[in-house]
Amino acid sequence: MAGTSPTGYESEGYEVLHIKEINNENEVEKKIKKAFKLKQIPEEVIIVKLIYQKFLELKSQTALETFLMNNDIKTKNGKHFSRFAIKGILENPVYAKNDEEMYNYLIQNNVEIYSKKEEFDGNFGVIAYNKTKQVKHKATKKTNMQDWIVSVRKTQRTY
Repeated sequence: MAGTSPTGYESEGYEVLHIKEINNENEVEKKIKKAFKLKQIPEEVIIVKLIYQKFLELKSQTALETFLMNNDIKTKNGKHFSRFAIKGILENPVYAKNDEEMYNYLIQNNVEIYSKKEEFDGNFGVIAYNKTKQVKHKATKKTNMQDWIVSVRKTQRTY
C-alpha cells in the first residue's frame, strides 16, 4: 500500500508464495513476493470509534474538532485533528461495513470491485485504492468514485 495508513491501522508486510504457469521444462515456477495488509492499532481504534460516536452526537465537524482539541486527543503524529483529517476519517470506506448495502452503493456509483458479492457479508471491511491523485509539488486531489478500486479487507472490522 502506498501512502499513510488510515488512523487505527499500520501497514504490515508478509510473504506470499506466488506460483507462475508451467515453464518450457514443465516445471512450476515459484517466487516469494512481499504483500501488505492493514493491522489494527488498538489505541487508535478507540479514537476512531470515539470520532464516529461524537460526530453522530454533535453533527458537526467543527464541534468535533473542538471536542478533540479540548480533550487533547491527537493524531498518530501527535498533532491536533483538523477538520480535514476528521473528514478523511468519516469518509474513508476502510471503516465501513462490507454488507449488501455497501456492495449495492458501490455498484450504483460505478466503482470497480475486486471481490465477489458473497464476500460482502458484514464480517470484514472494505479498502479502496486510487482514491487520490498525487502529483509532485501539487496538492493531493480526490479522484471520482468511478476511478476507485475496491476490495474486501481480509482483517476483521471492529467498528
